[in-house]
Amino acid sequence: MGKVEKLGFFTFLLAIFFFFHYKYINEFPSFTHAWSQSDRYALANGFVDNDLNFFKPQTLVYNHPIPNNWNTADNSRITAVDFPIHDYIPAIFMKLAGNKSPFFFRTYILLYGFLGLLFLYKLSKYLGNSILISFFISILAATSPVFVYYQSGFIPSIPSLSNSIIGLYFYLIYRDSNRSKSFGISILFLTLSALARTTFLIPLFAVLMVELITMIHKKKINLKVVFMGLISFLAIIFYVIYNFYLRKTYGAMFLFSFKMADNFAEYLEIIKIMIQRWTFHYFSWIHYLIFSMILFSVLIFKRKNISHFLKDHKSTVILLILLFIGNGIFFILMAKQFENHDYYFLDTFYLPIIILTIVLFSFFNFKKSQIIILPILSIATFFLFLNAQFMQKEKRITGTWDIVNESILNFRNSETFLEQFGISDNEKIFVLGSYTPNIPFLLMNRTGYCNMYSNYSAIKKSLDFPSEYYIYQNEFFLQDIYAHYPQIINHLKMVASNGKITICKKEKSNQNLEQFLKLDKMKPIVDLKSSKYRNIEILSAQEFVMLYNTKNNKQFSKNRVVKYTFDSKGKPLRDVSLVVSIVDNDSLVYYKCFSLYFNPKKVWNQNYNLFSLPKLDSKSSELKIYFWNPNKENISISKSDLIVY
Repeated sequence: MGKVEKLGFFTFLLAIFFFFHYKYINEFPSFTHAWSQSDRYALANGFVDNDLNFFKPQTLVYNHPIPNNWNTADNSRITAVDFPIHDYIPAIFMKLAGNKSPFFFRTYILLYGFLGLLFLYKLSKYLGNSILISFFISILAATSPVFVYYQSGFIPSIPSLSNSIIGLYFYLIYRDSNRSKSFGISILFLTLSALARTTFLIPLFAVLMVELITMIHKKKINLKVVFMGLISFLAIIFYVIYNFYLRKTYGAMFLFSFKMADNFAEYLEIIKIMIQRWTFHYFSWIHYLIFSMILFSVLIFKRKNISHFLKDHKSTVILLILLFIGNGIFFILMAKQFENHDYYFLDTFYLPIIILTIVLFSFFNFKKSQIIILPILSIATFFLFLNAQFMQKEKRITGTWDIVNESILNFRNSETFLEQFGISDNEKIFVLGSYTPNIPFLLMNRTGYCNMYSNYSAIKKSLDFPSEYYIYQNEFFLQDIYAHYPQIINHLKMVASNGKITICKKEKSNQNLEQFLKLDKMKPIVDLKSSKYRNIEILSAQEFVMLYNTKNNKQFSKNRVVKYTFDSKGKPLRDVSLVVSIVDNDSLVYYKCFSLYFNPKKVWNQNYNLFSLPKLDSKSSELKIYFWNPNKENISISKSDLIVY
């Protein structure tokens, strides 16, 4: 690359950084797939804690989903995981800096993604495209919404993808030069790619299959190729065996099984869901337009050149075919993961689609028409960047429906809160209703146990764990913990609450719910026991029934606790909800929706709701508490007691 070319590409990478990643480079793993990303971040934290012992990867949790489904209090946080080199290297920088900030992890993944884009650019040039077209192909790859989102994330898909691109680039050089060194570099990067992310065994297999086909065709064994391929497989097999040992000895936090659909109809349904959910997360409409135009242009205007290309670039064509076939087989084996995980596209079809695009562009000689196509490519680039930036924001859209993000908000600053009550760093804490295994512990800077299921047996079992302190999130306690195991209040005693999370100590007692929550010692600021809302008849014509609303109320200038109890009678409607909202200047700033359940028999059913309210920040803030009855059914409410503490 010449100086101008290098400067241009460096400017391109800077534009990507400032346009897409600058705002988020220090962001805690949140939003889309926060669970998966936080588990990887926890691995890096674990390496910092174990003095960078690469062969003992650990998270912050002592109980594992594999093999005992979270139900065993293990003695170690060690977990089986694919070759964790991309969690280990950020941990080195964390250790050196004495800081566990997400900045180090995100920056490492970001730079690895840049490396992949650089070699994609070089690959495009190597296959005959001009500098301009190669730049544009790099832009196409870099503005895929799913690539943008995870390029500064935590999962190993981006570095493994980059390693595969590097490996394929050197492999194509080897095919033309027959230099063993190029093949060795290719196998090295393809092996690293496969070790860290099993899916990327496919490019490695594809390369070795091309070599096998070549040897069969020539009727001659290439000993250097066989030796390097053998070394690669031995490295992979060695780590697979070691990983099996980790799984058997310590358990696993990560998936190690196929997720096939049950039948052909389910495969079709999964594909339908993927199209509806992820189509414009994989690529934007501009991408699809460009892909379609270049494909049809080749089929219409370059039909005669196709046969010549197939002869001249046999290895590239076979490689592409094998990549598509291999990823198709992987989709069959892991179809259920594709339904809910957009990054599986990065692991599979993203790479062959981008390489196919490079090949299609190479059919045309744009050097003579660069002045004409430059404005077109510039306009396309503008919209590609604009759409990718929009999708970055869309992937971070959240609300009260997002339990994981609510958990992050609830546990923020919890480390300081625990320190105030003398709970040491070494204390193994049990988090009830954690919803993700590692997020609470990352934010508390503690280790311990988690309860991932809200059912009677799981909650009861949690009390047998060797933990003195238990923590729950206030807003989920009644619905997700107490409702399933009311006896829990006789096994725990509240130590402190900051309005978002509550610290409890394991201690047997005989107390009712009000005593457990210490509501009996709080003074109500609003009490609607004797109001007109005491008995309500929600008629079929009513979709909304207001219970309480207030605006510019100084009594709500601090965080408050709301208790609402009532007796209900009606049909068992899952859609009837108690809604709490705060509106400020016509903008919804807070929204909670609690589903209500009714007894199918014609008897009164008791309901108990407890939730925290944030403070009303401005004079224009308005609080509303109301019933939402979307099906407009007849429901009776009596003994309606709404108290604000």
